[in-house]
Amino acid sequence: MKRSLPSLLAALALACGSGAPRSVTPTGVTTPPVAPPTTPPSPPDAGSGPSTPPAALPPTTSPPPALPPPTAPPPTTTPPPTTTPPPPITGNLRIQARRLYFVDAPLAGEPSFAGDVLVEATDGTAPSADASVTLNGVALVRDATPGVQPKYWHVDPAGAQPQPAGDGSVTLVATAAGASQTLVLPCAPDVAVTTSTAAGDSLGSALFLQFDWSVDLDANVENTLVTDFYPSAHLYPLDVAGAAVAAGEASHDFVPKVARNAVLPIPPGTGGGWMAELRWQGAFVTGDSAGFCGRAKRFRFAN
Repeated sequence: MKRSLPSLLAALALACGSGAPRSVTPTGVTTPPVAPPTTPPSPPDAGSGPSTPPAALPPTTSPPPALPPPTAPPPTTTPPPTTTPPPPITGNLRIQARRLYFVDAPLAGEPSFAGDVLVEATDGTAPSADASVTLNGVALVRDATPGVQPKYWHVDPAGAQPQPAGDGSVTLVATAAGASQTLVLPCAPDVAVTTSTAAGDSLGSALFLQFDWSVDLDANVENTLVTDFYPSAHLYPLDVAGAAVAAGEASHDFVPKVARNAVLPIPPGTGGGWMAELRWQGAFVTGDSAGFCGRAKRFRFAN
């Protein structure tokens, strides 16, 4: 029996054990078989036993925030080095005259002004070695006593003796390293004083010496400069031949405010004479530079 060509090809394919029959196009060209659709596996039934859970993913960490880029510090401006020192400032010295007394009748070898003048830098240090001090134009000498700070000046007993100016004042001028300072002080005015024994007479038989005056010697209401403050009377044994104090003070008396007299006891005589002194302060000048100019009024007596 005769078969058609298409049936022969199909029979041949079955005999070769191939899978699905190949279709033959009318023109005799074969096409590949179409694969059957795949079905995804169904999830396991809850009753079919434990299932293996999926592996846990590692925790995710957020990266640290990015730091801002460092900023360069602003450029610093260094001033150029100073090659020339600044000029000295007038007033960087100070003068303190808290024990200065004009002596109206100095003994031989005594200066016309008793006491010293302190000059220092405003930081409290001693002025430079070239420092100088004048009182009414007369140069004072620097105290060179061992152990004493080089801040003190006094009138040279062997030099020129300054006197108060016509208006009764003294002008202190200090200079050091190009700086300068000036202090003007009004000196205490002279006062008429009488004594129970006339000056020049003998005190041999007297038991005391009394001073009397008629005006107030207190020039200052308060002791703002922390000084000896009160007027005072003093008695010294005197070497008449040498016109000098022979020993220490024999007696003294502080004068209360508004008092008009002072009394000094007289100890047994020493064979010489006596010198009595009444001293009081002038008006205070206060400030960074400060002081006063007092007066020491002298009287001499025979023994």
